[in-house]
Amino acid sequence: MHPNRSNQPPKQTCLNTLLPVPVPSDPVAKAMLIVVRRMAVHGLRDAHASQIAFVTFGTRFAEILTLARCLLHETALTSARTIQVASCCTPRMTRDEALLMDVVMRGDKQALAALTDNDLPTRALTAAFALGDLLRN
Repeated sequence: MHPNRSNQPPKQTCLNTLLPVPVPSDPVAKAMLIVVRRMAVHGLRDAHASQIAFVTFGTRFAEILTLARCLLHETALTSARTIQVASCCTPRMTRDEALLMDVVMRGDKQALAALTDNDLPTRALTAAFALGDLLRN
């Protein structure tokens, strides 16, 4: 028996702790999550994020990408802490990703404040609301 194995928590417990929220079942929200993950990890001008947006959103892809870039940039500028993002293929979300999706898809102001530890991230909130409106229409 491996000496450290008995002290390690089961893998499923670790996964649920690090990635507590399932990926959205809505295809628009799921595509937006992947776009956000790609841009957060690989840069705001990531070609794969652009291609996913183009395939998913058609002619509206440029507007959606512009607002997503603005949201990520403003969130990063106003955040008082590091925001945790999972890799693109991960079947669950971090708490931070879930908060960001709540802001975009539901317009939840408190979620953005919790995500950034900032009570007045107004420019990020404006970008999130504009992106959410575009995704819902």
